Amino acid sequence: PEGLCVSVPPSPSPTNPPTPEASIQDCSVVTCSDGLTCDEGTGLCGVYLSTVHVPESSTAVWLRGKGLTGRIPKEISLLERLTLLDVSNNAFTGPIPEEVGELQKLSFIFMSNNQLTGLVPTSLLQLQDLQYLHLNDNAISGNFPLRFKELGKLASV
Repeated sequence: PEGLCVSVPPSPSPTNPPTPEASIQDCSVVTCSDGLTCDEGTGLCGVYLSTVHVPESSTAVWLRGKGLTGRIPKEISLLERLTLLDVSNNAFTGPIPEEVGELQKLSFIFMSNNQLTGLVPTSLLQLQDLQYLHLNDNAISGNFPLRFKELGKLASV
C-alpha cells in the first residue's frame, strides 16, 4: 500500500509473530501488554502514532508526509524490533521522547520537518547501531551533543 507503514517479520513462529494479514483477531479476546493497544481492524497489539496503529512486531515505520499531528508517545519504546523510524514531513509537536533511546535495534531515525521542540535526548547515545539521525527543520533547542561522535556507526546527522 502507498506510503504506509510497517514491516513485520516474514515467517510466523514464536520469535516471529504472524503478519497482520494472517492474524486478525477480535480485540475483546486479545490482551495487550501494558502501554500497548489493540487495533480493531487487525486485532494486533501496538502503539498509535497519531492516527496510525503500528503493530508491536514492526521492524520499520515509514510515515513520511502523512499529515500526522500530536506528540510522539513514550510508548514508542514498546516497539522493540524497530530498526527504522521515519516520521519526517509531518506536524508532530513536543519533545522527542527519551524512550526512543530504549529502541536498541534502531539504526535509522528520520524526524525532519516537524514541529518538535526541546533538547535532543541524550538517551539516543545508547543506540549503538544508529547510522542516520535526521532532526533538521524542527524547533529543537540547545546545542547538538558532541558525544554523538562517539557512536561509531553514525554516518549522517
